[in-house]
Amino acid sequence: MQPRVAAGVKKRRVRDLIALSDRRLDEYSSSWLGRTVEAVLEGGRPSGAYAQGVSENYLKLEISHMPPEDFRANSVVACRIERSGTPCRARFLEYCA
Repeated sequence: MQPRVAAGVKKRRVRDLIALSDRRLDEYSSSWLGRTVEAVLEGGRPSGAYAQGVSENYLKLEISHMPPEDFRANSVVACRIERSGTPCRARFLEYCA
């Protein structure tokens, strides 16, 4: 029979791994600041200031300055990442062909 890991040790390890994952995601998203990426728009017409999307490098985005009268879900757009985090904030530049 294999020795068991104590419950407190398991909880600490899980907390440590989640914290490491969060730090690495922040480092990764920060490395994209100021860069232009393509993203797929998700969902319906944005009700607030931001449309939702996922970038080509799998970052979740809140995209500002989307022309609401011309919103096209599932379209590919070019946007510039302006703030890291989960989700990142990006500024709409144009629809891609």
